[in-house]
Amino acid sequence: VLTKEELSMARQAAMEKSKCMVDSQQDDNVRTDMVTWVGPNNAESDHRLHLPIKLLRGVAVEIEKIYTQDDGGKSSKHTALSLKIPKMCMLSHYENSQFYKKHCDNLYKPFYVFEKNQNDSLWESFFCKALKLVNKIHLGWIRLIAPSTNLWWRREFTAILYLNASSFNHGGELRCYYGEGENLQYEDIQPIGGRLVIFNSRLLPHEVLPATSSRFA
Repeated sequence: VLTKEELSMARQAAMEKSKCMVDSQQDDNVRTDMVTWVGPNNAESDHRLHLPIKLLRGVAVEIEKIYTQDDGGKSSKHTALSLKIPKMCMLSHYENSQFYKKHCDNLYKPFYVFEKNQNDSLWESFFCKALKLVNKIHLGWIRLIAPSTNLWWRREFTAILYLNASSFNHGGELRCYYGEGENLQYEDIQPIGGRLVIFNSRLLPHEVLPATSSRFA
């Protein structure tokens, strides 16, 4: 999603910022990378990172477009989704076998879990809508009482843009898990430069495998 020149400039800026990064302040048995926060308007922002930041912030708009369309591709208020865009983006750096163990970016679990089928009766359909409303109220209450710094309560989607070389092959893969129990499987995504990965923050367990060379995202 970035040209070679844009990617090279962003990576150089990330390398310079790695000198002032701090640890993620989590258990070293869980996460060992270094991070900092960057935004388009903060004092420490680097113009070389403005394009990647702009691209990431635009992801929310594109997701909203998808959710606002019904099966026929037309706009539908019933599927509309409104996302809030964080003011800052996290810039992370992995090296020397640093890692992030299996986790979900949003730990929220719905108050009720339900599945709606096309063959549901009128009563079952009404019941599902009622439970969906309860979930919204429950999540809204949690977001209201949770400290504003606990952004994982609010995160719906995660977007990752890799700033490494296009030929990067030094570990640090994003391992995504799907299925359960005996059917649990995973797929590894190489963190090659310019690759954009988007996933549901609450539904996809994932981890970052140890990186043997500087890995930026």
